[in-house]
Amino acid sequence: MDHRFRDEHQVMRRAAAILCAAVLCLPVAVSADGLPFKAGERLVFKARWLWFDAGMIEAAVPEIAQENGARYARFTLHTWTTHTIAYLFSMDDYFESKWDVDRRVPKTFSVRIRESTATKDKWLEFDHAANTVSVTLNKEQPRTFDLAPLAQDFFSASFVTRAHKLEPKDKVLVPVFEDNKNYDAEIKVVKRERIPVMNGEVDTVMLKARLQFEGAFQDSRSLFIWLTDDDAHIPVKLSANLIFGTITLNLVEAEGVNLRLIGKENGK
Repeated sequence: MDHRFRDEHQVMRRAAAILCAAVLCLPVAVSADGLPFKAGERLVFKARWLWFDAGMIEAAVPEIAQENGARYARFTLHTWTTHTIAYLFSMDDYFESKWDVDRRVPKTFSVRIRESTATKDKWLEFDHAANTVSVTLNKEQPRTFDLAPLAQDFFSASFVTRAHKLEPKDKVLVPVFEDNKNYDAEIKVVKRERIPVMNGEVDTVMLKARLQFEGAFQDSRSLFIWLTDDDAHIPVKLSANLIFGTITLNLVEAEGVNLRLIGKENGK
């Protein structure tokens, strides 16, 4: 199999995970108790690469539950290939984060990779008091790594932006633990833009996320994310320039969020 399919789908997996950070950790809808998200939210995106429908991505917040006196949100991400791409490269990956609602940091993070050329199970357990994280890969012995203060996983990487109005030229640095290393993800607000979404149009703010993760990104290693330009900041589109072409994720289904679409014909 051409290595480009492996590379592009590794990046699609990363793009999905970063998108999930935007989906679940930017303020989607402030619930009655002040949370920037609520149980029951579900967003589905279609991924397109070059001329192909590459796959589907489903991000959700199935529940927020009490455990030992603390509140934890469960974030899930499911991404899989479809159509021609699935024939060339099968992918059925699942990510889940257990996130401390009150402390605003992840507690655990699990990864299940099932692909044509790779099978991997990964478990991360965060100890923010000690600034360490335990990483277990498949059935190997756990390894302990240093953890930057308030470091996030993929799901929670963009949470700190909820305190910002997301005005053009704003910039936020977010500490992220990935690939057994600590990174700073740099998020910049580029501009406001009206774009087509589902059966209408949406006024958005466009973000540029500059990443240091390994993968098949070009030298810029940047992702562009479009969020609704309101208090909800719902992610509706993502685009990444890769070594071989561009991959784009567009919102096709939304549940549990208030997505305000502008009619194409009357502009209302």
